[in-house]
Amino acid sequence: MKLSEELQWRGFVAEHTLDQISDLDKAPRNFYWGTDPSADSLHIGQLAALMMCACFVRHGYTPY
Repeated sequence: MKLSEELQWRGFVAEHTLDQISDLDKAPRNFYWGTDPSADSLHIGQLAALMMCACFVRHGYTPY
């Protein structure tokens, strides 16, 4: 399964700024996900974003 297909299957794609969501499948890139690590726990919005980051990593993207 390609990255764009997995993101759509998991419901992570509602709106995007890419011309085509399949542009994500061309070549892995680097990405950044910022969060505040000083909180006692994650909330559901942070967890959903973290799960999406895991999809990118499985498809060869590099987080920093």
